[in-house]
Amino acid sequence: MYTSEENKRIKVTFIFPGPYPKGKVTPRRAHLLAKGLVQNDVNVLMLVTEATENKDNILNSTSFGTYEGVKYEYIGGTTVRDLRFFQRQIRKIVNHFSLLFYLLTNKYETDIYILLGCSFDYRLLIPMILKFKKPKVILEINEFPLVTKKNLIVHLKRWILFHLIFPLYDGFIPISRNLENVILKHKSHSAKLLVIPIIGAEPNLKLTDSYIRPLSEEYIFHAGSLIEQKDGILGLLEAFGIASKELDIPVKYVFTGVLENSPNKVEIQNAIVKYELDRKVVFTGYLSDNELDLYLRYASLAIINKQRNLQNEYCFASKIAEYTANEIPVILTNVGDIGLYFKDGINSIIVNGGKPQELAQAILTIFQNMGKDIKIGMQGRQIFNSYFNYRVQGERFKRFLIEMSD
Repeated sequence: MYTSEENKRIKVTFIFPGPYPKGKVTPRRAHLLAKGLVQNDVNVLMLVTEATENKDNILNSTSFGTYEGVKYEYIGGTTVRDLRFFQRQIRKIVNHFSLLFYLLTNKYETDIYILLGCSFDYRLLIPMILKFKKPKVILEINEFPLVTKKNLIVHLKRWILFHLIFPLYDGFIPISRNLENVILKHKSHSAKLLVIPIIGAEPNLKLTDSYIRPLSEEYIFHAGSLIEQKDGILGLLEAFGIASKELDIPVKYVFTGVLENSPNKVEIQNAIVKYELDRKVVFTGYLSDNELDLYLRYASLAIINKQRNLQNEYCFASKIAEYTANEIPVILTNVGDIGLYFKDGINSIIVNGGKPQELAQAILTIFQNMGKDIKIGMQGRQIFNSYFNYRVQGERFKRFLIEMSD
């Protein structure tokens, strides 16, 4: 345990663009990082810098409060974005100056600021403002910087980020070892670093609980995006189409999300027709938290089909934490940090990316050896307990912050 003096002096403020507390991947990571600290007796505030909600679809209606022990505040006093462009830009400027005031006056008596998901200007200005002040500044990085766009301006921004901005930070929290290696090349000599991988929480629906299955058939579950570059959707459908011809039990493939919103909608529809999967593929649309938990509870298999590209090599698929927490056996492509945590045939099945025949054979291995899938799922849960549980990482995170504040 830590002394009351240590608990008392460490005050952490996350600077996060939102949305919060409800959201998808990045808001979920932000929340679990903060919650892990709160449960280890750290004083935490989530300071949200942008209004994130549309008036016709409001998930977060309260601009301040406490969610699962984490205090939060929208800096502009509202969660709802103004639909008028001019007024929205004025609001952004006001928010920038409000944040500047908070930083210069240290309104919340913060010891350590943690930037998570912030825009380029915030990443530049905040460490500059605080460089000669008491609070330390940490940058959380969960993907290769500015990875989604390729042009001269992006390359210039990335150069500025690596060579001029990174040296200003007191610490870094990368999600992967590949990102750690990038940071080590550019950080200051005194800056500290802690790798915090993907994190998740224990499932709400326990394996011992009895609920009505969402589908009567066995099913493969995909809770990621419907984007080919990011999640290899077309390869998933091709492999499933090949495997389904040899499966001796009915199996469906369940995808969350809305097909209409996918940039690969036409290619996905063509693959479904080509492999005769129209009665075997289900698109659920948006799922509530309870509905998502139910699908996770009864899933027979999950597949992470990451291809080798800059984005995937430096990122880490957050859904793996949810799948392993629910003891779902996983098939993974050996991309990025996968090999650090997973072993083929022990706690996962690992395949080479871009080889649908190999992926199809892995699918058959799971459904034709139902005892093997249980063992893989249980071993995967052990990996979750040891590395991906936010409580475990919260303890490491607190020790890191104590070291930084000394």
